[in-house]
Amino acid sequence: MATVNNETIVRSLFEQALNKRDSAALNNLISPDYPGFQGLRGPLGFEKPILPLIQAFPDIQWHIEDLFGTGDKVVARWKWEGTHTASFNGRNPTGRSVTNEGLAIFELEDSQIVNAHLLTDRLAFLQALDVLPQDLNQLYRQAN
Repeated sequence: MATVNNETIVRSLFEQALNKRDSAALNNLISPDYPGFQGLRGPLGFEKPILPLIQAFPDIQWHIEDLFGTGDKVVARWKWEGTHTASFNGRNPTGRSVTNEGLAIFELEDSQIVNAHLLTDRLAFLQALDVLPQDLNQLYRQAN
């Protein structure tokens, strides 16, 4: 029963907090002890690294591809889609529709997320923004 509840919590993170931009929901979903961005803890530590992405891709939506759990851990695999309409990390907007993938293992305790181990496809993301070429062999040719 706890696994089902934990899966519901992670689903709410994507559907309510991220897709509906309900920052207040993070207070219920993310533990105050969550070890977040640059030493920040809790909901703010979770939210801070995502805000620049939401600002640069204001129509961004996360779509859960797989979600399953066991015990106190839930695995989520997702794709997000958004249009690059504002600056991101100093990169001018491209106006492109971007799709990216990610995977996380969330750890939960007392119906809140206490930790997350996250992997995203940063290579494809940088290629979509023209930071890196689609054909990485171009980098090798330039170096020689």
